[in-house]
Amino acid sequence: MKLGLRGGVTWAAVVSIAAAACAADPGDDPKGDGAGAIATTSSSGGNSSGIVNSSGSGSSSGVVMGNPTPAGGDASNGSAPSGDDSTAPLAEAGPPPPPSCPTCPLTVDYECNATGPMPQEIKPWYRITNKGTSAQALAEITVRYWYNVDASSGSLPQEYVCDYAQVDVVGGSTMAITPDVMATFGAAPTPNASADSYMEISFSAGAGSIPPGLTAQIQNRFHKSNYSGMFTQTGDYSFNSAATAFTPSTAITLYRSGKLVWGVEPGGMAAPAGDP
Repeated sequence: MKLGLRGGVTWAAVVSIAAAACAADPGDDPKGDGAGAIATTSSSGGNSSGIVNSSGSGSSSGVVMGNPTPAGGDASNGSAPSGDDSTAPLAEAGPPPPPSCPTCPLTVDYECNATGPMPQEIKPWYRITNKGTSAQALAEITVRYWYNVDASSGSLPQEYVCDYAQVDVVGGSTMAITPDVMATFGAAPTPNASADSYMEISFSAGAGSIPPGLTAQIQNRFHKSNYSGMFTQTGDYSFNSAATAFTPSTAITLYRSGKLVWGVEPGGMAAPAGDP
């Protein structure tokens, strides 16, 4: 199953060395022109963060990704627009967004788009489904892919690219959220033969929420700097070459507000029984 480009991508950014890498591999972009890809890079190896989000958390290296100031500027000081009666009442704010669901069951389907044993890129695509009865904020969610960074080229920086991401909208449409997807690389807390590292994606507040019963889909890929190293996927914890269409995978782990709620980590840590 491949994602359709519905709703469009409002902007794209290419960061650091990844610009050349993306240009060298345009076939991964659904539009074929690289316009939808958002690229980021880690500072070194598989054990360092590659992204600092707009609130300033995360690694001290990498990329700051924030949203531009909305058109019209900041009216938070409450002053009336120039030329208007300063005594006129301010317009009332709209209703606050609904609270995010703290218990909605969430599941992850995985599709493998680089099935060879030694590719230059690892390409896991995700479909996150909200099986609850209220909206789930994407900003509360992180997803980890577990793998071996490989000793032969493990010291090389790793670069992440989000080719496209979308979230379902009630009524049958979708909204593109590609600029709102971020990634970090880290060392597995309990490394073993199948995983010494992970690639974790997260979302900014601009990604919004997954409505009840609907999904978010993300096309991920990552590679060594300038495609200068290979990954040996055989035996990697999250890798499944047979998953050529979206398939439920407990080897991909999902966390809500830092708590594991889907999947089983390398070493056996699983979401508690009965946990949504």
